[in-house]
Amino acid sequence: MRLYTLGVLLLIAPAGCLRQADAFARKGARLGCKRIEACNNDFFETEYSGDASLCRDDIENNSQFSFDALEAMGCTYQPDEARACIRATRRNKDTCGDEADAEIDDACRDVFDCSDAGP
Repeated sequence: MRLYTLGVLLLIAPAGCLRQADAFARKGARLGCKRIEACNNDFFETEYSGDASLCRDDIENNSQFSFDALEAMGCTYQPDEARACIRATRRNKDTCGDEADAEIDDACRDVFDCSDAGP
């Protein structure tokens, strides 16, 4: 079974440099915060006081925590899927709505492969 991890967005180093999950987390955080600012500015202002660096740090840390948990379960990071996720997130960084959400979710669903993970 493959787990979907983009609530991460997140979301997440140029797309060619996404060989490691930490680069994916960094890039996703940057793009995710741009999207939060564009699509949910009230939340961005309330949660992060309009400070993009606070937003990026928060999302990157939460993403890394999730990735560590997935890897501990036996899931494996898929760099090609991460690049596809970043491309979809970049395309939609200023686009709000269900259609954009679905495109990002679909593209990011397989960033971690848990098909060989234990029970």
